[in-house]
Amino acid sequence: MFGKKKLTAFDADYINNLLKQVHESETIVNRTTNPTVFFGRLNFLFDCLLNLKDYEKYDIFHPEKPSDVLKNITKNLESHVNGFIDRAYTEKKKKIASLKTQTAKTNNWEKFFNSMFAAFELANTFWTGNGKKEKHYNGVLYTKGNLKHLKELEEKTLINE
Repeated sequence: MFGKKKLTAFDADYINNLLKQVHESETIVNRTTNPTVFFGRLNFLFDCLLNLKDYEKYDIFHPEKPSDVLKNITKNLESHVNGFIDRAYTEKKKKIASLKTQTAKTNNWEKFFNSMFAAFELANTFWTGNGKKEKHYNGVLYTKGNLKHLKELEEKTLINE
């Protein structure tokens, strides 16, 4: 078969490295409560998947192709980001519960929500690509629904504090 291209050793190493980074990024994105880390790693994850798409022609990805994973994440982006918001909120709630004064609690909640909204505004700046010839994702990292969810949490929390 003369027309069939084979993967080079360099390509195989590159693919394995990207796959490792995809798995590490998925773990971090699904566990972190830090907005800078979350958005930076989410953007990096998208970059890795975009770069892996170039190798789908070799039929080496099973059960899911990188393009399918990318579609799934973007299709469910609002749910993924809301999961992050809820994790960060729950962690902050536990920390704030240990504070003694109402003023300290209110100040900490305000600081938390201000930093979260600021992180959303800057979401695409936490990972700007590696500057090489590799592909870089420049799409959205959250939805209007995510901002609405965060705003509702803020209003509910600050009213109850």
